[in-house]
Amino acid sequence: MAASVEECEKLEADIRKRDAELRQLRAQEVSLLIVYNAHASQPPLRQNEEEYARLTSDRTKFIAFLELHRQRVAKIKQQIQLTLAAKEENRRCWYREDSNPLESETLRQPERNWSTQRPLSLHRICHQMKSTA
Repeated sequence: MAASVEECEKLEADIRKRDAELRQLRAQEVSLLIVYNAHASQPPLRQNEEEYARLTSDRTKFIAFLELHRQRVAKIKQQIQLTLAAKEENRRCWYREDSNPLESETLRQPERNWSTQRPLSLHRICHQMKSTA
């Protein structure tokens, strides 16, 4: 009998404790609702519609931002291609200017032969040295 009385007292204490926790949670819920309603001057549906409109406009702005950057990238790639083409053209002009004295009448035939064959023979010698090493 004493065990059942102690059990009942423990259960009553547990019930009081849980009841106090429940009252505290309800009080917090009510205070949160009061705070929410104080800040929420519009109904929730209207707030959701405004949030959707804001997110949609943000999405549109982001897409426009991405398109702007795609255009910038395309413009930069085009400038790089133009620069590389101009550089290649300058290189070709430099080779043409370099080769003009060899083709001109100022050099005699032996000098022309020596100046055109010398780089080939140097290349051949270097290649032979690499292969033997």
